[in-house]
Amino acid sequence: MGGRGLYQNEGWDLQPPTPEKVVEVEGVVDAGAMYTVVRRDLFEPLGIKTLERRRFKDFGGYVEKDIGEAGLALAGRRRAVPVIFGEADDAVVVGVTALKIFGIEVDPVRGCLKRPSCCSSRKAS
Repeated sequence: MGGRGLYQNEGWDLQPPTPEKVVEVEGVVDAGAMYTVVRRDLFEPLGIKTLERRRFKDFGGYVEKDIGEAGLALAGRRRAVPVIFGEADDAVVVGVTALKIFGIEVDPVRGCLKRPSCCSSRKAS
């Protein structure tokens, strides 16, 4: 699999930078995707705004997508992550940038997410 793969996740809480409102979403983790993609219609009720527009290489050439930041709650922690504003037919995908921000990696053997072994509770000397 070479580190790339899709892993089903039970759900995440999607939040604006100030978490008065929360939307729970289900999606997949794609170890080959750089960014997290969430449909634009899920951002609107949260008041999450576009920060910039970026050009990405796609299968057929290049596409331009809006980029913003959203609070993501995963594994009992909350972090701000960069997100691509997806279209209505786009799947919700958590990419490796969000995983790195959370300090989580994909275990391709078990098909799950885990904290790296270097981050165990053992004290550094």
